[in-house]
Amino acid sequence: MHVYLEYLERTKPEVRVEMRIPVYLTEDPARVANKLADLFSWIQEFSQVSEKNGMIWLEHGVNDHKQNYGALKTLFRLFMMAQILDSARAHLLRKWRHPRFLVYFHKQAAMVHRLSFCDEMHESPLGTISLRIETTEPDIVLNGIAPRWEWIKPGGTPLPPDSPQVSMHSPKDAVFDDAKKKSKHR
Repeated sequence: MHVYLEYLERTKPEVRVEMRIPVYLTEDPARVANKLADLFSWIQEFSQVSEKNGMIWLEHGVNDHKQNYGALKTLFRLFMMAQILDSARAHLLRKWRHPRFLVYFHKQAAMVHRLSFCDEMHESPLGTISLRIETTEPDIVLNGIAPRWEWIKPGGTPLPPDSPQVSMHSPKDAVFDDAKKKSKHR
């Protein structure tokens, strides 16, 4: 475990992780749920919402503090294994709207245990998985699940987690400031 993930676990900011997945009526909801629970290992069970617009919606979201941290650790592991830490960080920063990160993954890629981001809800042929992370401490959560590779690479020197250079407000993450301004004006 890297220093930022340890810091995330130690400081325990308020976090809620929710996932929503569309399942077409031609798909088997149990098969989709099992495949995605394999990839997103924190999910123990989906709740089936309703049939709407020719689809069934599977949802997962809990108020269990420990399970939400398990979700964040799993996301870090998935980003690390796919070698997409920096692009995941950039994508999360673009999708930050106070007080949440809202990102979409291609369902088709996830069904074969791959992560691929989408920008739009309808960009993936099988539908998109929406992942919402609500938090009161976005810096800590972002650095925990998607630190810059330069901070954690072998032989690298991690900056202290509470350093101003690790903040989402640092020049390399200037996109955050723009998103923050936009969300305040809504």
